Amino acid sequence: MQIFIHRNGQQAGPFSVEEIRDMLAARSIAPTDPGWHEGLTDWQPLNKILPIPAQTPATVPPPLKIPAQSTRTNAKQGANTVRGSILDFSIQKNEGHISGDDNKRYTFIGEEWRMSEPPVRGMRVDFTENGTVATAIFREISKTAFPSNQVAVGELNLAGLAPYYRDEFKKIQASGESYTGKWNWAAFLFGPFWAFTKGAWHSAVAALIVTLVTGGIGGIVYWFVFGMRGNYVYYTLHVKQKQLMF
Repeated sequence: MQIFIHRNGQQAGPFSVEEIRDMLAARSIAPTDPGWHEGLTDWQPLNKILPIPAQTPATVPPPLKIPAQSTRTNAKQGANTVRGSILDFSIQKNEGHISGDDNKRYTFIGEEWRMSEPPVRGMRVDFTENGTVATAIFREISKTAFPSNQVAVGELNLAGLAPYYRDEFKKIQASGESYTGKWNWAAFLFGPFWAFTKGAWHSAVAALIVTLVTGGIGGIVYWFVFGMRGNYVYYTLHVKQKQLMF
């Protein structure tokens, strides 16, 4: 099962179940973060998609006594998440080096690599810094991937559209197409003629045929359909080059 996640305003994936569990264990993602996989109708918290058992240790170790100054230093270091690029990794020595975006160089051991794929030179990574040591290392997920029925906002071609449709298209995409647009008065009042002007000729022809066959009654219903779904019909045509009947 391949799972997509939504984190810090970005969607990423797909990830395997094992990778998701590793990221949860490292706390780079939260159990309440939204997730999606094929077969779901909407995004759901990861702890509903993958039951996450509580991990209670059999024994609790005693508190570590650390001088006050060292405690402050470690707390500061442990709180920093850094991104960078892998310089090298030796399987024989089980260690490697990372060039951080903070202009520092870090060493790491294989046990801190949290992905199923091996680390390779040039790979972008996300890790926790502990002095000059990198821990809890993941492949950077800033390059997002989306389920096949979605398109990134940055990929939307909004050139030539009126501000009204630009705003509507962004909202439809951002909702994962669960939002299909608000009432469109122009589409309602002009029906198939509005559809023809937008290039949505499938729905325009369908409306005219239904109007003729039903003696006008079906046409009235179709007019309301245009008002309710006109923005989504236009969005689907403009973004996916797909014609909808209604």
